[in-house]
Amino acid sequence: MFIVLEGIDGSGKTTLADILNKKIPNSVALKENSDFIVEMKKNPKKAVEIFEDFCKDRIEFGKKVQEQLNLSKMVIVDRYFPSSLCYQLGACKERGFDCKELSKVYKKYYPQWLKPDLILILETDLETCIERIKERGELVEEDILKKAQECYVSLGGIMDNVFYVKDEKDAISVIKLFKKELITY
Repeated sequence: MFIVLEGIDGSGKTTLADILNKKIPNSVALKENSDFIVEMKKNPKKAVEIFEDFCKDRIEFGKKVQEQLNLSKMVIVDRYFPSSLCYQLGACKERGFDCKELSKVYKKYYPQWLKPDLILILETDLETCIERIKERGELVEEDILKKAQECYVSLGGIMDNVFYVKDEKDAISVIKLFKKELITY
């Protein structure tokens, strides 16, 4: 089973991935390289080219996920293509990116990406996320967070197998719906 954890920055994705990886037998937690985001912000005029390179890398990442699935592992990924949709495309104007061209790149590569069996979106309130981001000493882009949060709220209506969760118990309950013999406490 291929599970993707999504949500805005500071929502608890990495923490939940770690918890699930420890509680779910025969699981592995993976994360894509997200260095491209910093590069896009630094070079908005090259954002389309940088994003296209990342989209190609995502195809290769999907192969790594598939290798683990072939070993009967449950794969837990902290962010995947919904993040690209909500952050790179959803906030492209605010970041000075060419929205139309980014959208073309997304549409070009989307069919080639391995699709998850389950997308769990963390519903963490904006204030908590902002507080966590500040605690990490990172820049808070509140307008971007709000836009991304709105996007995540809409994904359940346009994508299959999207579930909104508040914590690990919610996540485990949803996973159990998909795979019965899964977790022992």
